[in-house]
Amino acid sequence: HSASPFFSTYMLGELGLNLKTISFLTILGSFSRVLISRFWGHYADRKSFASMFEKCLILMGIAFLFTAFATPQNGKIFFALYYIFHGAAMAGTNSALINLVYDYSKVETRSQSLAICQAIPGLVGFIATIAFGALVSSVQENENRFLGMPIYAQQVASVITVLIIIATIIFVPTVIKKMRNQD
Repeated sequence: HSASPFFSTYMLGELGLNLKTISFLTILGSFSRVLISRFWGHYADRKSFASMFEKCLILMGIAFLFTAFATPQNGKIFFALYYIFHGAAMAGTNSALINLVYDYSKVETRSQSLAICQAIPGLVGFIATIAFGALVSSVQENENRFLGMPIYAQQVASVITVLIIIATIIFVPTVIKKMRNQD
């Protein structure tokens, strides 16, 4: 919710992509998600949902790295790679998050835990979008440059997103994997 809400305007505006290209990229991401979903299911069965989530976060971080370096010169390629990696990551992320609730909460509190785990990200996502909206506006108004190259607001948001993902990747083995099932 920090960078991706602003990608449509970035692709249409700064990167100069047309709607057909953006639609194709979206379809590409959906195919990526479909193609890897079964793999993630088998992986989670062999390892764990926490391990799967950790690997999905790595793919998600790679996806946002591509958008952090997307420019008008490479936008089609880098956003194609973003959609492929993002789709592959999301193929496992959603099921991992739901199943982690089942793995780590008591049977009698699972439905409440699941409801909380669905509500909190919605609220945090809303707040993040508002906060990053202010950041995007500020960067766009100032026309920032780095080493003589223009810095786009969505690149800044993507870098911050990568840092958040790295923190989450660290959180999984240090906190989630150390938790014991409450059953």
